Amino acid sequence: MNKVLVKTMSREEADMLLGVNGWGRWSCGAETFDWSYPQSETCYILEGEVTIKYDGNSVSFKAGDLVYFCKGLDCTWCVTKPVRKFYSFGRPVPDCMK
Repeated sequence: MNKVLVKTMSREEADMLLGVNGWGRWSCGAETFDWSYPQSETCYILEGEVTIKYDGNSVSFKAGDLVYFCKGLDCTWCVTKPVRKFYSFGRPVPDCMK
């Protein structure tokens, strides 16, 4: 399985399937930083654009994308447009992404 999964969907669909409107919220400006995931994270991108780099790979996502990060992932976030997202830790891979 890939360490980062991305699926484009509407906010309404993401909320209906996963309840994203009740998750935590996070935002950051355009910047680059290292990040580690001691547990999995599922997030829904409300605004912005990001490229994640890990193990010689890169994955990009943007507003309207549901993103799943596997537990144990070490990566670099390259935020090219300021990001706002809903997030939830420790969830299994959503069925809609399998």
